[in-house]
This record gives sequence, structure tokens and C-alpha cells, in this order.
Amino acid sequence: AVYMTSFELGLNVSSSRDVSAEWWQEKRREHEKNNAWSKMKEWPRLADNMKLTEWDFADVSKVLEKVVKAHLMHALAKFKVVKQQLVSFEGSSSGRVNLGEVYASRYTKGFTLFDERKEFLRQLGALDESNPAEPRLIVPNYLLNPLNCVGPFSYYAVCPLNECEFLFSSLEHTIAQPQASVVQILDLVSNMPSDSIEAPRVLSAALRQKLEEVAEHHGGTVPLHGRLFRQWMHFAFPLECPYPYPADQVKPMNDLEFEDATGLAAYYSEDELRALTAAAADADKNPAARPLSCAESSEQCLAMWSPVEELVGIHRDDARSSQ
Repeated sequence: AVYMTSFELGLNVSSSRDVSAEWWQEKRREHEKNNAWSKMKEWPRLADNMKLTEWDFADVSKVLEKVVKAHLMHALAKFKVVKQQLVSFEGSSSGRVNLGEVYASRYTKGFTLFDERKEFLRQLGALDESNPAEPRLIVPNYLLNPLNCVGPFSYYAVCPLNECEFLFSSLEHTIAQPQASVVQILDLVSNMPSDSIEAPRVLSAALRQKLEEVAEHHGGTVPLHGRLFRQWMHFAFPLECPYPYPADQVKPMNDLEFEDATGLAAYYSEDELRALTAAAADADKNPAARPLSCAESSEQCLAMWSPVEELVGIHRDDARSSQ
């Protein structure tokens, strides 16, 4: 049990801080709540089907290959559940959900995974605080943060799939050059479906205007491998593409590093979560507190837009146009 729990958490037991028996029991209870422990217990039993009487290196390797495959499938299923839970919140189509409602979901929806402290989420780059009175969780940034990776990190980690990369690959394959015109990009993106968006669709005037601004910044075309276009893709596919912060703005720490640096616990206690839930309930009584709707307010959805550009490389055409 200790080995399989440490495997799931990516924890090196021999080099960890003092870990009590009560800590292991609590982690096991968390796994049971999330229906993960029952699946993990079955992994070692994969060897039973091999009917082995003597074990050599090759036999053990075969068992471990089966365990790794089972671990991968379990991890991918877990990521999918987390995303399904997040998109169940009202207003999630904007890629942002009210942080107070996320905390309250522990009691209103039975979701047990969301207990990260607001300050911890902020340094992970998973918060939209363009309206400080109503902080919102940025769904793809939360899903794709490194702490959601699982596995023995010394060798490899199983991380959530970045669905945005599939969209980018499709664009790159079709455009087949490092930059494109606004017209070409709008035509392709408006006809590009995703897990949460049906195509064809009509892109908002505000979104089209932002792409025009990116092209104007670069002399008429849009470089595909720059921060501004990544940012535009985030707002075009808010549940698939993470918001790209400028390189010097976010330097995420893991939970232990955060606690050492700030003196704050990375995760809220049960009492703190209950207090946050009560505060969220009071906030819901305010008629001004509404889920974010990009269809009604494109400008509000684009509040985090930043004109900062960062290019992977400067192409000859870009260099000539900037001279």
C-alpha cells in the first residue's frame, strides 16, 4: 500500500520529510474517495494472469510494463474527470470559473479535489484577477500546471494532455509556413472544432480585432510561434489553450517550495474551506455577481489581454519588415 501510494504521488519515501502513519492513512482515504485506490490495488494483480512460478528480470519487466500502462490510463481518466468537474460550473465556456464556487463545490457538488490556497493558485498562474473582487480559476492553466502530473518524477511523469497542441498542429500543417494572414487564420479557426467548441462558428468582433492588432504589430502578418498568437488562441479556445503569461511574470513553485517561501499552507484546511463556502454563498446573493459570459461581454473576457510579445525566433521577412 505504501509503495503504490508513493508511486501515485511521485514521492521518494527515503528522502521525504518525516511522514507519519496517519499521513499515509489520510492519503489512502483521499484515493478511496476519488475511486482511485480500488483501481491502483489491481495493478500488482496483473501478474496473476501471467501464472508465474519463478521470477526473473524479464518476467518482472513484463509485469511493470503492464503496471505502467494501467497507471497511464488511470492518470488520463483522472485528468478527464477533473476537467468534467470544472466545465460543470456555470460560465465555464469562458475558460474561467468563479473561485468561490470552486471551493464551495466540495459541499454543493461533492468535488473533493479543489482545496489549493488562492495565493498558491496565483503563483501557479491559474488565477484571473482582472476583477480583484471576483477572482476566477483559469481552467486550462489549472489543468496543465505541473502539480497535476503524476508518476515517479525521477524518471518520467504522466501529465495532462495539452489539447491546444493538437489545434496548433492542425494550423501548422495547413498553413505550412511560420506566419499567416489574418484572413487565413480567421477562416481556419472559425471552422476548427475542439472538445468544447462546435464548428463552424462566428468569431466575435472583439476577437477579430485582437488578431488584427497582432498582425499590425508585426507589419501585416501573424507569426504563429509568438506569445501574442498563443494568447489569441487562448481566447479563441478558452477551455483548451492555456493563458501564456510573459516569461518574467510567473515562476511556479511546488507545494513544499511555496510553503517554505511564504509560511502559508498550500492547501486550505476543512475549516477554511467551510468559511470560504459561506463567503461564496453570501456573494451569490449579490445581483451583480454573475458568471462570465463571453457572448454578452467580449471585452470582459479579454480583460487579461496583454500586448507583450515574445517570439521563438525572428524570421527574415519579419526582420525586414521591422527595419
